[in-house]
Amino acid sequence: MKECSECQSSFRKAHNEIRGRHLIATRSIAANEIVFNETPLVCLQSLGNSHEGALVCHYCKTFLYDREIQLKLSAGEIGRDEIHCLDDLPKNIVNCRSKCGTLYCSKKCEEESWLSHSFMCTGNISEVECGDHPLMNFKVHAIQSNEIFLLVAEWIIKVLVSRAIEILMYKNSQSHDKGRSLEDILEEFCDFTMVHWWDVVAYATDDNLNHNEVLVSDTDYGDDSSSEFVEEQDLTETLKMLCEDSCSLFRDVIIRYFDDRAKDINQNDDIGALYEAYLECEASGIISANMFSKIIGSFEQNAIGMRGHHPLFEDALFGDMDDAELDVHRSGEKFRTKYGNLILKCMANAGLYDQESDDGEACSNSTGSLQNLQRSLEDLQIKSQEIFGHSDNESDHFNRIFTPFDGTGMFSTACKMNHSCLPNVLVRYRSGWMHPLILQCIALKNIVEGEELCISYIQSDDEFADRQKALKNYGFVCTCVKCESEKEGKSTYLSSIDDDFEEGDVNDIFGSDSDDDSVEEDHPIVKKSLAVIVKERYDESSDLGSIPVHVLGTTLNFLIREGMLICKKIEICENEGSCDDELRKILGTMRRCVISLQIRHLRGYGAAANFGERLCYSILMKKKSWPSSIHTEAYGIFAVAACIAFANNAQFVLASEILDKAFILSPLMRRDISKLCHYISELALQCIPKSKFFCQVQEFEYTLEDLEEKGLRTKLLYLPHEINYPDLTMDHFDGCLAKNKSMVIRSLAKSWKAVESWKTYTTFAEFGHRIVPIEVGSMSNGSMSERLMTLNNFFSEFILKSNQIGIWKLSEAIEKNHAIAYMAQYSLFEAMPKLLDDLQESLPFLGRAHPQINAWVGTGGTRTPLHYDGYDNILVQVVGYKYVRIYDSSEAPNLYVIGGNQLSNDSLCRQGNFSAVNCEMEDTSLHPLSSKAKFVEFILMPGDAVLIPAGSWHYIRSLTTSFSVNYFWSDNA
Repeated sequence: MKECSECQSSFRKAHNEIRGRHLIATRSIAANEIVFNETPLVCLQSLGNSHEGALVCHYCKTFLYDREIQLKLSAGEIGRDEIHCLDDLPKNIVNCRSKCGTLYCSKKCEEESWLSHSFMCTGNISEVECGDHPLMNFKVHAIQSNEIFLLVAEWIIKVLVSRAIEILMYKNSQSHDKGRSLEDILEEFCDFTMVHWWDVVAYATDDNLNHNEVLVSDTDYGDDSSSEFVEEQDLTETLKMLCEDSCSLFRDVIIRYFDDRAKDINQNDDIGALYEAYLECEASGIISANMFSKIIGSFEQNAIGMRGHHPLFEDALFGDMDDAELDVHRSGEKFRTKYGNLILKCMANAGLYDQESDDGEACSNSTGSLQNLQRSLEDLQIKSQEIFGHSDNESDHFNRIFTPFDGTGMFSTACKMNHSCLPNVLVRYRSGWMHPLILQCIALKNIVEGEELCISYIQSDDEFADRQKALKNYGFVCTCVKCESEKEGKSTYLSSIDDDFEEGDVNDIFGSDSDDDSVEEDHPIVKKSLAVIVKERYDESSDLGSIPVHVLGTTLNFLIREGMLICKKIEICENEGSCDDELRKILGTMRRCVISLQIRHLRGYGAAANFGERLCYSILMKKKSWPSSIHTEAYGIFAVAACIAFANNAQFVLASEILDKAFILSPLMRRDISKLCHYISELALQCIPKSKFFCQVQEFEYTLEDLEEKGLRTKLLYLPHEINYPDLTMDHFDGCLAKNKSMVIRSLAKSWKAVESWKTYTTFAEFGHRIVPIEVGSMSNGSMSERLMTLNNFFSEFILKSNQIGIWKLSEAIEKNHAIAYMAQYSLFEAMPKLLDDLQESLPFLGRAHPQINAWVGTGGTRTPLHYDGYDNILVQVVGYKYVRIYDSSEAPNLYVIGGNQLSNDSLCRQGNFSAVNCEMEDTSLHPLSSKAKFVEFILMPGDAVLIPAGSWHYIRSLTTSFSVNYFWSDNA
């Protein structure tokens, strides 16, 4: 199954002398459709922003998920510097390990950030050396001169750490691929206009900028060439001196960092790799005043101001979406009752409420005060929808109550877009509780294939002369259709702009140039005002950025129909007297969800579905299995509805997590919603900062002798029929199937990309946030339990430790039960179809059969008990080594088949296809006939495969960490 076309990239990056770096649409993009999501390459929260009330994760920039602390911070009842000193931090707020005051939303974010943050962490600086420590000197200099130097430091440290990770990844690898070099990494970080800071300032002050003059980029990041424009000498010298001083101080920071860790350079892999990367950076001239200047010049011309609105405002209006109170209005009332006094203090601090004129009644005890508070908040919401403003806009009231995140970011994609005063796309920033801050690019109009996507760098509704003046900082004169028309004295294309929008700021609305001198009649700015367009960004009923109809299809109607059926089934149970309290909760929740779906009330069905999903999941966790099919079906409905609500609110990571769980737990997910799954999964990938976690899956290649000596109790005695893949013919294959005869096919997958690329975690890293089912423990001894966990956690908790053992002995497979974990027979390639690119979707000798492809990823020591399958099977070994034993189906009388009345608590054994024989540890006193059973045994090496006909009994043990795939098929399928 390949990815649907809706999930494929909507654009490509291009570069030419005329347009410079820019983006081109690679397909038709419908109005309101999301073009892409993106996380920043580097990002810096504005100084003081967190002290003003925007408390976000240092790594992913999500708002830290504790409403009471956030409210107290906004109300001035607690200071920012007091939070990290709290004795009992909330579970969703994690301190920097050195307790420097930097906060994170999770342990994972803290770990991902540490290599970079450790350079700028002040936690280990004593009070004695604080006044003269290099890091403090650098930070004080940046704060007193220009905070952009802190962003430069982030840029350089990220380059250094990126190179260090590549060094770590391939340090012990036998692969010829040694990862990205420093030059490769710099191609990504320097793929912008890179000229000196003082030259950029010169463009902004040059009143003689010619119409056709464009910026000439110096792509050699180490060269000291200057731009074509001449800067006043005194300003140039001042900026040069600032760069030299800042660079010198920053170099001292790096030198002190490694001096403090001198003993660890040769003993700690992380520190050693960082030091090696640092030496490469120094040799390449990256840590130099010249480079400082060019990085700042790049920021000045390419960086984007970032703003993420505080989620507390929606909570104050609508309540906690995670609250068990499902009615949106009652949930909002409950929230205001609980936190009313704090909200009023926040409003008072913003000058929107007079505390002295209040009658003194506590909000929590006054219905009238609550109603007044609700009306006040709703009035502010309306005003905020009518006029879009930034922090300096008096109409942007709710940003004054709850401080938004403000910062500066460099984006690998968004910063490539050129400018036009006539937008065809816009960008907005989306965040919330427990979701990374992302930039989202959305089409404002129908865009055709080949059309350029452009940024509006300025306020597009300003007068022509003001726009041209504002663009001087970027070193060019805009020649878009709108500017050319106004320059020639023709009527403006923005005559329809509402008067209310005159003070608005739309510097994040994007547009495109056109070779045609006429403006398209269907352009949104021609048809309606920018104020209306911007209002739609906050309007729940707007289609802006919502899931496209061709992706959603009839899913909502399907959910309504199925939800109503669930309600009827539970009502029948209630009439029959078999309905318990849990089913009644599901019924009430489903009714609310269905009603909200019918009227398309996003917040309503989102809250109901989110609560319903968690309710059903808690029942499953408590009872270890679904009590009835009603629970299973209800869970699927709630999960799909919740993920649609999260996706329409741009919370794609949360939507993806719920989809993954539902894909595993509910058969509803196997119905025709694949387009929706792929759409959400693809956009979620764009919202995840690249993980720094790395795991070398297969570090060494072993010989057959090594594996027999270390992994087996005895050498292989009963060898199978085998053939090399190049010699395999269809007749030979069909003959083995006809005779029900197994066959080892050597080197079948040797040419597959996965055989090499899956030796490291790199291929899976982008899916690290995805949830998969893992069997922990051994099925063979009955101690197995099932867990849902992310791929990142699976690899870090189990695979990484498995690799340290190397070849697992049978005794280790028994004794290290707690260290054994297996993603067994999982439809990984349906959940993550992109991984199929590394495999073959079908095999040439399967003819017209459409096989079911499963993944088997696990530690060494996994043991699959002796059993048979009802389908023909080809098991392909991709990474690692497996011991396999196969018995002919005719040996069943000697294998002590477990019937449905035996081990009845084990659902895997109820179908009568498992044997009681414990392979490699046979107890002939208990199972005497097993000694008569004939079998073949062999070891699958990477790239090998085995044909296991339906009905053939087989036992498999992983001798090392192992990745396998299997193809189930049937001639009758």
